[in-house]
Amino acid sequence: MQAERKPAFSPFLRYVELRASRIEDPVERLKYLRRMMALPALGWSLSPRLLLGWTAPAAAVVILLALPWRTAFRTPQGPTALASRARAERPAGDPPRPAKGPVWQVDRQSGAELYSNGLRIERRYETRYLPRKFLAFPRAPGKEPEPRKEPVGIVFHTTESAVAPFESKHNQSLRRFGEGLLSFARQEQLYHFVVDRFGRVHRIVQETDVANHAGHSAWADEDYLYVKLNQSFLGVAFEGKSAGNGDEPIINEAQVHAARLLSWMLREKYHLRPENCVTHAQVSLAPVARRIGYHTDWAANFPFGDVGLPDNYRLPVAALEFFGFEYDPDYMALAAPELALSMKQTDARLAKAAREKGLTLAQHRAALQKDFVRLSEAMRQFAFAKETD
Repeated sequence: MQAERKPAFSPFLRYVELRASRIEDPVERLKYLRRMMALPALGWSLSPRLLLGWTAPAAAVVILLALPWRTAFRTPQGPTALASRARAERPAGDPPRPAKGPVWQVDRQSGAELYSNGLRIERRYETRYLPRKFLAFPRAPGKEPEPRKEPVGIVFHTTESAVAPFESKHNQSLRRFGEGLLSFARQEQLYHFVVDRFGRVHRIVQETDVANHAGHSAWADEDYLYVKLNQSFLGVAFEGKSAGNGDEPIINEAQVHAARLLSWMLREKYHLRPENCVTHAQVSLAPVARRIGYHTDWAANFPFGDVGLPDNYRLPVAALEFFGFEYDPDYMALAAPELALSMKQTDARLAKAAREKGLTLAQHRAALQKDFVRLSEAMRQFAFAKETD
């Protein structure tokens, strides 16, 4: 068994060592190392003095020796490892590599579509659902909501489905899990597109229709507010599992490349604004609790730059900014640093606006939350109203 564990531990050890070495604050380094050892199976802990006195590599060695071996700790070699290394080597703040030039459909067969930028869309699991129609609510006062039928953005997801290590010896499991996922997604009309572990793009729900991907949700760009994003946004899901800040998601280089080509095509075809291409964690909300982050996939680690997009984690979260929702500490702990900073800045703006109106922050939030209820009800009535000639 030890011979099998060694290759699984080695990449993970290097990852822990690298992450810890980049944390200058000793208290934050301690918190990070404790998180890495915080498993229910562990009945012991290292003292702060001992952890702070050791170098990060030495502390990581002790932590890892105490951890029970689990498949989840296996860092795949090949595409996944290459994608992780590419993200680590790109300097912080690097601009995205913009996708340039028009994209058109080159060929369409019963089984697949081919596009001029190299994108291939598999059609085996393609299905129909409800026709798309929604209201875009102008941010400018006094303007009426605008009926629309064309999508205005993309919400990126992870499927959170079962995954096998991305290795040749697990090829049968990789294929079986992938096919099961695609069948389930088709049955439930979950997404418009799924990018599988091999980098293949599968259309699930046709772009003209609604998919059940965003649930209770909200977003905003410079001109409009959007609620119930199933109707207004396309859903693109990566087969894999997301992770919080400081952890690596299970996606690989092939998936990132496919997402770049797909996003490029969709943005060209529907003239989508870059700021409307965001993650599920940024748009998801719990309407009763009035909190964001009901779903937290891609709260961190989404490769915006590699997909050809700006770092949209820096954008204000619409449910906080315009509808007075809040967030909890668990969500903040998962969030990318840029997203966490954006939320804190939004809190400051809301507090300032409340003071200017002579209201408490709670009163100001309550008024904004009523706007969300009003817009959501208008969307519900419009989306489900019967078409009339």
